[in-house]
Amino acid sequence: MSVDLILSRGHCHDRCLRLLADKKSLQLGPEDNLYVEGFASNLFAKADKQDRAGRADLNTAKTFYAASIFFEILYQFGELRPEIEQKQKYAVWKAADIRKALKEVRKPEPGPPGGDPDQSISSGLSSYTYGTQPSNGFPSSQQFGNASPQHIHKVNLNV
Repeated sequence: MSVDLILSRGHCHDRCLRLLADKKSLQLGPEDNLYVEGFASNLFAKADKQDRAGRADLNTAKTFYAASIFFEILYQFGELRPEIEQKQKYAVWKAADIRKALKEVRKPEPGPPGGDPDQSISSGLSSYTYGTQPSNGFPSSQQFGNASPQHIHKVNLNV
């Protein structure tokens, strides 16, 4: 192992310790939660509009993915409301679904799988099941599995 690598690891460790200490001193207010939620919702709406119009591309997948990360950040303020949690899970799934379609050189299916692209996300997300297509076309949270950050960050958006 090179000296540079060892020094680099030590530097990273020190930096992580400083970041953890800094995090404890941050004061988050209720308006911060609203700001992050609004930003995540705007990203989600932008990607969802492009997807439902049948114009999904790699940037759409990246926008869904970014929205999912900002929805994840909301956990710093406490538990997510069910509709926000469902949007976060849908954004992760949709980013991966679009990415997979592009990798397979096929046009991504607009909206939820087998569903009506005009159907609202919130009207059916609670019964959405990844890998199956229930009658309303939305996945259930049971088959999303653990949507924790360590799983979310495994989505590869490179074509």
